[in-house]
Amino acid sequence: MRNHKRQLAKTLKLEQTQAHIDAVANMIVGDVPLQDIKRQYKPTILRKAFSQFSVDNYPLLNRAFGEAASGAKVLIDECVDPMVLEAAHTHIGITHLSSLVFGKSVKDPELLVLARDHGYGCILTKDRVPTGRKSLHGLARIMSKAGEIVPEIVALPDCAQRSMHVIREKAPEIRALIQA
Repeated sequence: MRNHKRQLAKTLKLEQTQAHIDAVANMIVGDVPLQDIKRQYKPTILRKAFSQFSVDNYPLLNRAFGEAASGAKVLIDECVDPMVLEAAHTHIGITHLSSLVFGKSVKDPELLVLARDHGYGCILTKDRVPTGRKSLHGLARIMSKAGEIVPEIVALPDCAQRSMHVIREKAPEIRALIQA
């Protein structure tokens, strides 16, 4: 009985969240300014909405944020706050979340290969460990020394606001690395 109630509450919560996401989509289609949408919805709803749009309906992101800065593909590692999606889209290029594209249980070695094979030029991560086979930086360094082409790894601060600031400041440099 208790499990049934818990499952029912969870289902109801998911339905409510999806209704909010659909409402955000309708507002974007209705040309409601992004600032008005941000005032009306909590960041948790916007994170989920924009994350879902990045995979299911990218034209909605283009409509909400403006066209992507370039055609370069950017992948946001699951450890990074999805709110950086707007800054990455606006300043670097077409942006997706790794957890939605490849699943949540993908390990860094697999993620690096999958990102490369799917044409991603850059991975945004909080991983700052420069060496070793368990960090994106270390794996990228090992693979590039072996002559393999790998996505650029960009380390971001833990704070979402600071991460967005870093993306804005380093965007030209990141785009140049991706294009090279």
